[in-house]
Amino acid sequence: MKSSSWIPIIGALATISILQDCAHGRPSTDATTIEPESEYSTMPPGTIQGEEEVENSSSGITNSTESEGPIRKCPHGDDVVLNKCLRQILIDLKPKFGTGIPELNLPPMDPLKISNVAFQHGSGPVKVIATFSNVDVRGLSSYNKSDFSVDTKRHVLDFDLGIAQMQITGNYQLAGNLFFFPIGGSGSFWLNLGGITASGQGKLGAVLKNDHKRVVVKKIDIDLDISTIKLHLTNLFNGDALLGNVINNFLNENSKDIFDEVRPQIGNQVGDMVTLLANRALAGLPAEQFVDLPDEDFEKE
Repeated sequence: MKSSSWIPIIGALATISILQDCAHGRPSTDATTIEPESEYSTMPPGTIQGEEEVENSSSGITNSTESEGPIRKCPHGDDVVLNKCLRQILIDLKPKFGTGIPELNLPPMDPLKISNVAFQHGSGPVKVIATFSNVDVRGLSSYNKSDFSVDTKRHVLDFDLGIAQMQITGNYQLAGNLFFFPIGGSGSFWLNLGGITASGQGKLGAVLKNDHKRVVVKKIDIDLDISTIKLHLTNLFNGDALLGNVINNFLNENSKDIFDEVRPQIGNQVGDMVTLLANRALAGLPAEQFVDLPDEDFEKE
């Protein structure tokens, strides 16, 4: 963020400070808490658009043993059969986001718990340091579009997920300075995200199991993109409502820059989950199904 972008807020802070000093008494009211939009709590779970429940007869899932266990295993077949099975897994998975999958050591993902996130911006006269703790991310299971596909010739797995809305809450500690003006506070915060997309790609290799080469998905790197962001920090400047509102307005104007700081941690956890699920789904496939998979991609497990 360029230093020049701080000029409007510096002027606003200085004006408020002068007005307060001229008043007979400084306001003692707590910072107004803006509650998250009520639509979030009543929003129905997202549905997979354009995808119907995959019938066993058309998907290549030939018998009930393929779906036994926490995550179904996809059968041997061409890309069309594989991709139908993978998309069915995304449908199967929705109800399991809240509880996780203990058999696979997969923790609950909705809500997703993040213990600590550190944020630092700038240096010298413009500097902000913040720590967010007990972070709670809700909404990952409300995806309203999805795609999970394998390309056996290119040796890649592509993943794409769309989520209408997510809510992040937790606690924060903030300290820093805007030129001559010190800023600080500690309390709770909320962050509402809209129009989220999560997409990524993983490379396919193989492991040697019982003298047979089997397909394995290496780490899928996830990129997150956000259309809208709204956030609010309570108790800024020890509860000074006027100063707190000025800072919150400024943070909302620059919220996408702020979210860039937490994007890697959320993306990394989602990537770990997707990689685990993909490996479970493809565990029974012979490597010979993939065209010209080079020997250097193989590892002995």
